[in-house]
Amino acid sequence: MSTSEASTLSLARKNILRAASICLSMITFLVYLNAFRDQPQVVYAGICWLVGRFTSTLAHECGHAAAASYCNWRVLTFVVRPFGLQVPNRNLVYFKPKFSTTNVGWITTIPNNLAHGTRSNWALILVAGPAASLLLALVAFGGWATYLRDFDTGSVSVSRIGLGLSFQALYGCVFSILPNSFSDTPSDGTRLRSLHASHTSFERDQPIVWLATLAINKVRLRDRPDWLIDAARNVPGVTAEAAKFLDSHEIGVVLDAKYVDAKRARTLIDQYRAKHGANPWLNACDAYLCAVWEADAQRATATIVLPPSPDEVTPMFLAAEAAVAARSGQTKTTMSKLREMEKALRAASPFHDPTFTDIRSQIKAVLNSN
Repeated sequence: MSTSEASTLSLARKNILRAASICLSMITFLVYLNAFRDQPQVVYAGICWLVGRFTSTLAHECGHAAAASYCNWRVLTFVVRPFGLQVPNRNLVYFKPKFSTTNVGWITTIPNNLAHGTRSNWALILVAGPAASLLLALVAFGGWATYLRDFDTGSVSVSRIGLGLSFQALYGCVFSILPNSFSDTPSDGTRLRSLHASHTSFERDQPIVWLATLAINKVRLRDRPDWLIDAARNVPGVTAEAAKFLDSHEIGVVLDAKYVDAKRARTLIDQYRAKHGANPWLNACDAYLCAVWEADAQRATATIVLPPSPDEVTPMFLAAEAAVAARSGQTKTTMSKLREMEKALRAASPFHDPTFTDIRSQIKAVLNSN
């Protein structure tokens, strides 16, 4: 089969799955619609559909989370849109539309130690979500067939609401096993099939993946476990890009410490520049170190240079600019850059980043010292 034929077949399968998904959603809505005799049935059905989706998604993600706890894995984030909880920071947020994805819920998790970070544990965590959805579907279907009928009235059929919930839970089970038809985000089933594929190198790749997961989910650098950093360092045949990521991670850990070792940070930054070359992120770390911890306004000013593209104006770059301005006594510029930093942080993630809370305090302390 040629590449074009395979692509056409994949697109056809995706369209079939989309059509099946839409049909099941419409059937569910009609079931909810027929549960009400009084007006406005469409409004009532819509409310039931939204509550049912939230409930079925919550059950699905609770299945993942319960399995993670059983396997001695740590849950980092628990999301059932429109709400999300970043567990390490106890940060409950509302997901704004700009952070919306096609997935209505997810959790992120890593093992508490290397011994429990096994294929079998990860497989169990993946399977637990669809299993929880299936269990809810069976319970809700049983309620429709039996005990919920006792609560039916002339205006509301509670049993049909239970039937609608069973369809939504079944949807959560079936379509989390099948490939994702609405985006490129892999489903539970796709991840499980990939895990058991012969080419998958789970033990080799995961330590670095887990470190990246911690970064994406705003777990601060100094709280990342030593065993995971060691495991990532000891990965055989690590790629140049992964080595670069690990070296940058080490710099971040030192700068995020409760008591920053400026000499150690300087050594790591210089080593990184010699090994990987300079870039806007490294210049930002260097300028921040100069301004805040080395009290060298002249060197900080010389180090912070404009990034080659607007995409590289990151929160860390803006923090460095604020730190340089603070060391030079430029109050207005400092506060302006801090506001830009906050805006960039809000644009990057709905979750609070405690590292930048400390950075803000450190910059203000420099400003007040002048």
